[in-house]
Amino acid sequence: MALSWLRNGWNLSMDATYAYNFRNPDTQYKSGQQLAIDYTVAKTIGKWTIGVGGYQENQLSDDSGSGAAACAQTGGCRASNYGIGPLLGYQLGKVKLMAIYNHGFRTTSDVGGDSFNLRLSFPFQ
Repeated sequence: MALSWLRNGWNLSMDATYAYNFRNPDTQYKSGQQLAIDYTVAKTIGKWTIGVGGYQENQLSDDSGSGAAACAQTGGCRASNYGIGPLLGYQLGKVKLMAIYNHGFRTTSDVGGDSFNLRLSFPFQ
């Protein structure tokens, strides 16, 4: 699900994704359900867009199956990630180039760290 407020060059957006994981038939392990939310606050002036983006990923239920008991003894293995950082975009005709840097500032029971992405967006016509 995504929500956006667009007015006078401003973009305030939120995009939420829910993941339901199934049991792995080879290992009998099932990862918990997860919710991921991306946030954007940006302003476009002329061909330039500048703003800040953030994200959070939270595991909402415990893992189950072989090996999950070890996690339960240590307080659980629910994954979580949080990050925030700047974004900069430029409109090249019909193509938009966006550079996004996110600093991962908190990670639990998951792979974390900083990331840098370049995106090209264009309309289908």
